[in-house]
Amino acid sequence: MKTRCLLVGAMLLSLCCFMSCNKDEDLFSRDEIQRFLFNMKDDYYGTVEVICRKDSLTLDTLKTVARSRDSLMFIMPLEPIAKMVSDKSVAQRLCDIGEITVTAGYEFLNATGETYTNFRLYPEDAIIYGGLGAPPTIRIVFSSLYDGRYEYYNQKNYISFNIAPAELWVNGEKYETFQVPYADKIVYHFEGETK
Repeated sequence: MKTRCLLVGAMLLSLCCFMSCNKDEDLFSRDEIQRFLFNMKDDYYGTVEVICRKDSLTLDTLKTVARSRDSLMFIMPLEPIAKMVSDKSVAQRLCDIGEITVTAGYEFLNATGETYTNFRLYPEDAIIYGGLGAPPTIRIVFSSLYDGRYEYYNQKNYISFNIAPAELWVNGEKYETFQVPYADKIVYHFEGETK
């Protein structure tokens, strides 16, 4: 009985020690997060390079805009994705749409004062509605594995980040045949600064 009590006591002590040591001391306070969002709040004008990760090829370089508020909004051209789709009607639908606004939440990873912040993006799915005699509904699911960075230098704000489409759904069915490169192999790399 004493052995069982000692064992239970030792386990509780170990659990308490583990919980106190496991506190994530790197998390930012609410005030720090608000400061990061305030510092980053702006419109960023720049270019997006669309890169094939498999072959390290730059498929397109296009001008576009990213907008940082409480989340990131990125105007994403769809033509590079259309080039990866073998079904001509789906590819044409993407070209007809032209561009979409992708919204992504921030998770702040580290920062150095007011001049540098590293973050991870969590993009929401993009849904382009169709149906009822209209072209098909298309949903683009994005990867959440990519980071970005914000810098302040020469009295301008600079931001860069990556966003990658991971899945394409057409009328509720997963579109399996992205041409090479396959899903999550095409990456949009944005770099831009404030005016």
